[in-house]
Amino acid sequence: MPRLPAALLLVLPLAACTAGDRKAPARDSALPGGDTASAPLHSPEAVMASLGETVILPDYRAFAEGSAAAAAAATAFCAAPDSAGLDGLRAAWWALRSPWKQAEVMRFGPYREQPWRIGPAIDTWPGDPTVWQEILDDTAEIDVDLYGTTRKGMPPVEWLLWEGGDAALADFTAAETGARRCALLTALSDELAREAAAMVTAWDPDQQDWLAQLTAAGTVPVPEGEAPFFEDGDAAFSEYANRLIFAVEDTRLMRLSKPFGELEGTAPQPALLESRFSDRSRQDALDTLAGVRRHVLGDGGLGMVDLLPPDDRAALTAAFEQSWATAEAEVAAIPEPLAASLDDDPASLRRAIQALTALQVVLQVDMAQAWQITVRFNDNDGD
Repeated sequence: MPRLPAALLLVLPLAACTAGDRKAPARDSALPGGDTASAPLHSPEAVMASLGETVILPDYRAFAEGSAAAAAAATAFCAAPDSAGLDGLRAAWWALRSPWKQAEVMRFGPYREQPWRIGPAIDTWPGDPTVWQEILDDTAEIDVDLYGTTRKGMPPVEWLLWEGGDAALADFTAAETGARRCALLTALSDELAREAAAMVTAWDPDQQDWLAQLTAAGTVPVPEGEAPFFEDGDAAFSEYANRLIFAVEDTRLMRLSKPFGELEGTAPQPALLESRFSDRSRQDALDTLAGVRRHVLGDGGLGMVDLLPPDDRAALTAAFEQSWATAEAEVAAIPEPLAASLDDDPASLRRAIQALTALQVVLQVDMAQAWQITVRFNDNDGD
């Protein structure tokens, strides 16, 4: 098994808090002696409100709009399957991944908490094609409301569209398979559109307003006998920042190191790749990194760098931008398809993993200390 990069050894000791620990340490408001020159210019609540308006909600709205359009396109395609319609559906699925993966940071709240738990219903990976084939081979009525998270969402839709390769259209038009395949495609697409709309409903300030859990943390009314999800703005920001770190860590470990076989010292395992049927694995990683950058720097509003002490902000922002650019370039340099590069170009995988490690160190060591957050264990589990 290859030795862990030295930079990773700096990361591991910091993840010392339990997964259920949401309380961040109190944020210093001034230097000793009462000097406020080093205090952040904005509150955590103001930064998260800005990110909600400029990054979180726009991503989820784009995903919901795209999902609705893709569902309508699936219905139209199945009414008269042809190569142009299949190409259009594949392009729609590919485009949908971008806002979804850029929202990777937000794997908390409605993404994983009850009563929503929307994220696993949209994208649990790696999927198991044998389960999806069983549905096709069955004669029972297709009812996605009865399906667990491994049987619905984006992965089985991807499999239906790409698994047959150049023969995929024939699978949709064949007398013995076409009707069942189209029924599953349209049912899954409609369900995906509903889940995407539910995510917008959950976050939208004019609807269920989960955004208030970040922007008014500790003051949102809760049912009697229940504790608030976050005690205050610092605790909410600590969770947010930890999820940012996890997004980079998951890209390094789950999307590259584990399929590469580096974690367990095994041969490459392409079946563990995300979006492997469409060969979008590398682009998924790049979209996740693009989302991380938007959350850190902001996108038309405040970003997480605005909670850095002014004395350190320029240097830490520059360190992030440099490490992010290197990581993005190294991931982009992995030859496509990523599944082939696991065997054919291991050096490119190692360079990308090393660059992602360096980016994680900047976030998890340098910026986390400046933010005064508690870095905890990553509880993401592939959903």
